[in-house]
Amino acid sequence: MLMKSLFLTILFIHSFFALSSEFSFSLIDGYTGNKILNTEVKIKKTNTIQCVRAPCPGNEMEFVTKTNDKGMLDMSVYKMHGKDYLIIIPNGYHGIRFSHMSKEISENSSFQFNPTSLAKEMRKLRLLEEIEGTIISDKDVWFLKDKNCLPPNCKDFIHHAKTNSLGNVYYPHDKAFPDGLSQTTPVWIYVPGFDIQARHHHHNNVDFKLRDEKWRKMKWYKGE
Repeated sequence: MLMKSLFLTILFIHSFFALSSEFSFSLIDGYTGNKILNTEVKIKKTNTIQCVRAPCPGNEMEFVTKTNDKGMLDMSVYKMHGKDYLIIIPNGYHGIRFSHMSKEISENSSFQFNPTSLAKEMRKLRLLEEIEGTIISDKDVWFLKDKNCLPPNCKDFIHHAKTNSLGNVYYPHDKAFPDGLSQTTPVWIYVPGFDIQARHHHHNNVDFKLRDEKWRKMKWYKGE
């Protein structure tokens, strides 16, 4: 019994330090694709345990740290627990809220942040090739009202931009979706070399998939 307890204690200690050593990740500017180097970062930690009777103790803690010259943020010095919610806010960027920090860190080596300098109506899409799942980077992107009105011959488009190295493209949702959630007509996303696709909502920070035209040559291809 004593040996079993000792084994479980050693296993717990090993797991804790293994988690702590992996509690670091890189911060990336979603607009430029560059790492966020040597930048002050505010971390807010809140426990989800709710107080049901006054007086209630404050359950929010705030830390200030900094990314290093490689854009890495080291979180191993902070004690994290399963019910902790974290908000990470690099200086000059919108924060990201994490509800399951250890799980999200274990599945991702980097996180993207949107600059506060962008106009508030801008929304971000990450374009991916539908079948292979690869990032569509450094490509011209048009947001169209009419899928038959293709640039460069047709100039009646909503917005023209270019994906960065991360496959991100930013667009003004107030122009693309002027009626918001009540809008019934889609916006067409056009990238030369890919099948044009309709987008029906303006959710932010989401992936959007386009199919490479090369698949049309395959015998199994059936189109839409």
